[in-house]
This record gives sequence, C-alpha cells and structure tokens, in this order.
Amino acid sequence: MNRFVHHLTSSAAAYANTEAANATLLQLLTAAADSFVSAIVAFGHQLGELFNAIVSQLPGLLITIAEALPAVFALIALSLSGIGILLLVVLAAVFLIAAAL
Repeated sequence: MNRFVHHLTSSAAAYANTEAANATLLQLLTAAADSFVSAIVAFGHQLGELFNAIVSQLPGLLITIAEALPAVFALIALSLSGIGILLLVVLAAVFLIAAAL
C-alpha cells in the first residue's frame, strides 16, 4: 500500500509540474501575441494619422498648383516665341544671381 501511495504521489507531482510548464508556455505565447497585436494596432494608427495628414494638405497643394498654372502656361507660351527664350535666359540668370546672394 505504501508503494502505491508513493507512485500515486509521484504521478500527481509530475502532472502538476507538467501543468505548470504548460501554463508558463501559454503565458509566454499570450504575451507575445499581445505584443504583436499591439504593434499592428499602433501601425494602423500611424498609417491613419499619415493618411489624415496627407488629406489635410491636399487642398492647399491643389490651390498652389492652380495658382501656378497661369504662370507656367505663360512661360510655355513665351518659350514658343523668340523673345520668350531670351526672357527665360534672363529670368534664369536673375534667379541664379539671387540664389548666390
């Protein structure tokens, strides 16, 4: 009978140790999964903030482009004429001199 109790106690201890090891492994896996999910959520938030920043800047960019188009078309029209090429060279020289100062 004493031997049976000893084997039963040893088996119970082995089972308890196995359960403790499994619980530890599950805690580690759960922590890793939580960390991964948190990283994905943070990335999603950053992506959303980037998208919102781009969208908020879009109207200003479109206005700037719209305001610049007449000048671009005027330069193109001038460049098609002989005097336009001369004017472009002079403007380029003025900008280079201004940049050097």
